[in-house]
Amino acid sequence: MLRRKPGRRSAALSVGAALALSATVAVAGSPTYLSSLVVDPQCADPCPVDDLAAGSVRIRSTSASGANGISVRVRLVGVQIAGAPASVPNVTVRLSLSIQGAPCATYESPAATIDGGRLRLGFTGGTTTPPLPDSLLGIMRVCEVTLAASGARFAVDGAVLRPDPA
Repeated sequence: MLRRKPGRRSAALSVGAALALSATVAVAGSPTYLSSLVVDPQCADPCPVDDLAAGSVRIRSTSASGANGISVRVRLVGVQIAGAPASVPNVTVRLSLSIQGAPCATYESPAATIDGGRLRLGFTGGTTTPPLPDSLLGIMRVCEVTLAASGARFAVDGAVLRPDPA
């Protein structure tokens, strides 16, 4: 799902059909990319999470100093393991992005903890590893969004699992 604030002038957002999610965002404008997160059906056993009631990722362009062009917010609720609220340390968000048509590159968030089945994580392009280029202008394509705990991928952008349109 793609949304932008009403009344704001921004370049068009489009969703393409690639192997992974393909949302094109004009970073110089003020668009927002918003999508759901789901448990990765291919999570390796033992998966750190076996159920997720709701999850979302929001990527927004920003001109804030030190943000390197984007701010990201990830929220998870109802995260469970063996039927109980999960507490999972060392959770990172991996953004696979294409900037100005270049091949997709992976940027990783600072680590956070799922506590009591909930996670709220906010970060910017300046705090990822590696940091996004500091003068990010132009077109950025979101190739994939995944979440991992201690290296084990457990959640993916829901759009990744949708079949390509015929």
